[in-house]
Amino acid sequence: MSLSHLRRPAVALLRQPPQWRPSLTHTRALTLTRTLQARSGARGDPMEYMRRGGESQPAPRAQARERDESSLPKDVGLFPDTLVMPTGRALPSLISNPRDRLFLEYQRLVQRLKDVGSQVHTRFVAFRDQKQAPKLGRKTIVPAAKSLHVQLYDSLAAGDVDALRSICGENLFTQYAARIGRRGQHDRYEWTLLSHSNRPRIVSNKITTLPLQIGNKPVAYQQAVVLIRSRQRLRKGRYDPLEKEVKWKSPSTEKEKTIPEYMVVQRRFIRDQWEPWIVWGFITPTSVKGLRESLSQVNLEE
Repeated sequence: MSLSHLRRPAVALLRQPPQWRPSLTHTRALTLTRTLQARSGARGDPMEYMRRGGESQPAPRAQARERDESSLPKDVGLFPDTLVMPTGRALPSLISNPRDRLFLEYQRLVQRLKDVGSQVHTRFVAFRDQKQAPKLGRKTIVPAAKSLHVQLYDSLAAGDVDALRSICGENLFTQYAARIGRRGQHDRYEWTLLSHSNRPRIVSNKITTLPLQIGNKPVAYQQAVVLIRSRQRLRKGRYDPLEKEVKWKSPSTEKEKTIPEYMVVQRRFIRDQWEPWIVWGFITPTSVKGLRESLSQVNLEE
C-alpha cells in the first residue's frame, strides 16, 4: 500500500520528503542551537503524499537531572550535523566543479570525526560509571529500516493509526494521523513494495546523550539515515457499501515508481537497554548552497 512521504514520498498521492539544512554544531549533548526542518518534494504524487512527515523539533536544553520516563521525549528532532552526500547529477564533479565537491568531502570527513568523538564521549564519559554502555549496533540498522519502511507504508495505506503510533515519532505520527482523518470515508489505498533496486545502506549514524537521567542512569539516543531505493506501486479504490467490496481503479491509473528515500530511524537507550527502532521521517540529500548557508549562520551565532 503506497502512501505518500513521511513528510511527503510513496507514489505521489501519499508522499512528500522534508528538506533540511544541517547545522554543523557538536551533537554530543544534543543542545540543539536550531531547528532542522524537513519539507516535502514534488506535490501531487501519491507516494509523495504518503511519505510526508513532521518537521524536526529542537532538542531540549536541560541540565542533568532525574526525570520520569513518561516525560522523556520520543522525538528529539533531527540531529544537528546530519549530512547526506548527494548522488548522481546532484553530486558536484571533481573535474568540472572541484571546489564544491572538495567542500562536501571535507565537511563529510569533519562530521565523521565528530561522530567518532560523540561515540567516545558517550561510552567513556557519559556512561563511565555505568556497567552497561550503549553500542551502535550497526548490523541492526538496515534490517530494522527495511522492516519499518514496509510497515509504515502498509499502515499508512490501510489507515491503521494504532500501528503508526507504535512505529513513528510523535511529530510524524501527528501529521499522518491528521492526513488519514482527512480521507473520504470510503477511500481505500493499497501499497505494494515490488523490489529493492539496490541494497539499502547507512549514510549517517549518530549517537548522543541527553543531560537527563532515568532511574539514576544516563539516557542516549541513536539516529541513523538509511538510503532505500525501491520499486513501489500504489493503487486507489473506493469501498462500495452496497456490494460490500472495494472497487479499484483501472490498472492504467496505478502509480508505479522507483523511488530513492532517505529514511531516518531512531531509538532510545533507557535503563541499560535499547528500545525498538522507530521512524523519525525522511530527509533529502545535503546541498552545497544549504550547507554553506547553515555554516554561515552558525558562525554568526557564535
